Formats: sequence, structure tokens, C-alpha cells
Amino acid sequence: MKTAAPLVCLLALTGVSAESGFAQRTEPAGPHLAIGMTALNGIGLGIGYVNAGDFLTRELAIQSDLRSMVNPGETTNQVFFSFGGAIRIFGFERTIGNVGYRGYDLDAGIRVGPAFSFSTRETLDDRNRRINLFVEPFFRISARTGFVRALFLEAGTTRPHLRLGMWLWIG
Repeated sequence: MKTAAPLVCLLALTGVSAESGFAQRTEPAGPHLAIGMTALNGIGLGIGYVNAGDFLTRELAIQSDLRSMVNPGETTNQVFFSFGGAIRIFGFERTIGNVGYRGYDLDAGIRVGPAFSFSTRETLDDRNRRINLFVEPFFRISARTGFVRALFLEAGTTRPHLRLGMWLWIG
């Protein structure tokens, strides 16, 4: 009976097809549409394009801060257009160390671009500061799931500071 337990485990492992095992172990790569919500010191929506490679991501994003829609006392809304990229921290480990995908990835990156402010009660000073340039370092964790390509949680320095959403593969 002592040899039955390892034999049962071996049979259970061979019942998993190679294709399904590979699908669970591969990191999200290639072009994705990133859709999500923004929160923390603001509220809004975000949409973008992320091309995830082994070591780097290239990104374009549009994010909004629409606090005046939920808070009548707030008068300013903002829309950000940005481009940038990130270093995939575990990408180096997977390639150089021949380690499998952990089920999640960590990215550290930077984005730059213009921010457009819109005020419901605009003054002359507000009009002069309507367009700002920004540089935003960010940190993201993304995890592969079964129903979408990946879910992500991102923290950045531009208001709203947190973004939560999903990557949909468009390749």
C-alpha cells in the first residue's frame, strides 16, 4: 500500500494535458487593450494599449479624473494622455534563470504626457493652467486569470493614484 500513493499522484499529474499546463504557466505577452477604473484621490476611467514583452512593456494610456461627477463641491476634471513603458521584473528571472511564470508579474515603469484640466467654474488662472505636462513613475502587479488575459492593480503618482482593471488580448 505504501507504493499506491505515489502511483496515484503520478496518474493524476499525467491526466493534465500539456496544453492546459502551458496555458496556466505562460505570462501575458503581446498586444493588449487595458481597461479599468481609477480611484484614490479621484475617480475615473482608464483605457490604453499595452504591448508586453519578455523584459519590457510599451504603453499608451488615456486616464481621467472625473471627481465633479460624484462630488458636487469639486469643480475640476482632468484627462491624461501618456506614453511610456515598464520593466517586467520577473521577466529577467524567467529568461535568465529559466524559472516558470509565477501566475503574476511585477512591473516598474514611467509615463509622460499632457494633462488637460476642465473646470465648471473656470477663472483666468484656470484657463492658463489648462494644459500641464507630467511625468509619472508607476508600479503594477498583473496576474493571469482564466476569463481575461490578466487583471492588474497599478499605483502611480498622478491623481487618481490607483488603477484596477483588465488586459484583453488583441493580437
